[in-house]
Amino acid sequence: MAQENAVLPDALCWHEFSWDGPECQSFPGTVHMDKSLRSEGYSTFSVIISPGETSKTVATISHLWGEFLAPGMERRSTVVALGGGVVGDLAGFAAATYMRGIPWVNVPTSLVAMADASLGGKTGADLPQGKNLVGAFHAPKMVLTDPSTLRTLPRAEMVSGIAEVIKAGIIGDPELYKACTQGWERIEADWDEIIPRAMSVKIEIIEADPFEEGIRAVLNLGHTIGHAVERLSNYQLRHGEAVAIGMVAEARLAEKIGIAQHGLANEIKDACTRLGLPAEVPAEMNLEEIQEMIKVDKKRSSAKVKYALPVRIGEVRPGYEVSDIEAILNGGFDMSIILVLHGPNLNLLGQREPEVYGNLTLDELDSRLKEASEQLGLEVRTFQSNGEGALIDALHEAQEWASGVVFNPGGYTHTSVALRDAVASIGLPVIEVHLSHVDAREDFRRRSLISPVCVGKISGFGWRSYLLALRELAWQIKGEV
Repeated sequence: MAQENAVLPDALCWHEFSWDGPECQSFPGTVHMDKSLRSEGYSTFSVIISPGETSKTVATISHLWGEFLAPGMERRSTVVALGGGVVGDLAGFAAATYMRGIPWVNVPTSLVAMADASLGGKTGADLPQGKNLVGAFHAPKMVLTDPSTLRTLPRAEMVSGIAEVIKAGIIGDPELYKACTQGWERIEADWDEIIPRAMSVKIEIIEADPFEEGIRAVLNLGHTIGHAVERLSNYQLRHGEAVAIGMVAEARLAEKIGIAQHGLANEIKDACTRLGLPAEVPAEMNLEEIQEMIKVDKKRSSAKVKYALPVRIGEVRPGYEVSDIEAILNGGFDMSIILVLHGPNLNLLGQREPEVYGNLTLDELDSRLKEASEQLGLEVRTFQSNGEGALIDALHEAQEWASGVVFNPGGYTHTSVALRDAVASIGLPVIEVHLSHVDAREDFRRRSLISPVCVGKISGFGWRSYLLALRELAWQIKGEV
């Protein structure tokens, strides 16, 4: 710290986080910081905070105010937070509210704090009803991060902290996420790259939205559900462990409502468990209590809880309202979404050549498919268009949320190279279907430009051609009929 920095005062205090409670007075960081500051002419004193989330209370904040008053700290005094995320939250909140705000400096020593908690100026304390329900935006004047301090951490804290690094990769850095999936040896060989990349994701977002009025809410990925399970575990779950559980559950939510790529939740789950993180809500935890805890989440708006949900690795979107999450919390959600795509003239079903195409209307056909899909553990979404472009657009959009496609191209079967290319490009299993037995009809109907790029073709069974295709996709996707 340079003495010419105008925000640095005549007196400083710092708050320490120790793994051994009161013994933190002998923590080497205390000695080094004290010597460094005193050699530059500053007077210092220390305040010791007991380790863990249980210290993150309004009572601790009140204690800190008293400690600040005792030696006569003034508005030009500075608080230095030396420790993990709890220390930073408490020291920052105390600094934000003491004398209506005094400067502070954050020196994070845990991986959670380096990758996430030390950045952005969010400070606060917990209430019995939930985490971070009181606090303030009060940015530190400086954040000093030294990855070498990670060598002092217990392994469990390292595992917890890596969840925030994974989160940063999911939000905005696919290469960072990829590095995390390569295991601890890859990560620990290059902390000097890993930590700055994780920090950069958050810094870019908070610079664009410092007070969480929009895009900054993506940083809450995993935290809405994560904070609830962390609190209900009585903080036996570490913060990063709870965030990992939250990220997997919220990815399942994203798949369920159709904004995430199929398989994203399992991909994130694999990345977390490979590094030693939990990925499922503990079996002994009451799901109703989790939902009640979520209802008092600080991120709610107009009495509604809004989630930041992943679309793919590298993209998260904020602002989604989801009501029923019990199946997702229980790890029981595994419903794949199938697009059923109807081509030209299928809107005329029931009146167009019923002797060939049957008596069912399109609405009746779709209703039967949706009923059958529930028994197969699938969700069906249907779309019909007489336009080639609209069908192509539907196929492209399906890449974002569908697990497979049942496609009746109608007359485009025999003519559309563009639809053939669209099917080939989306990377999803597509089954071509026809109500009539096209191979027993006119010669021109026997030719399909599309079936060569599909995983199969079913025709001649009326509406059951669609049903057979759904069953086949269920097997293709889930390995079951």
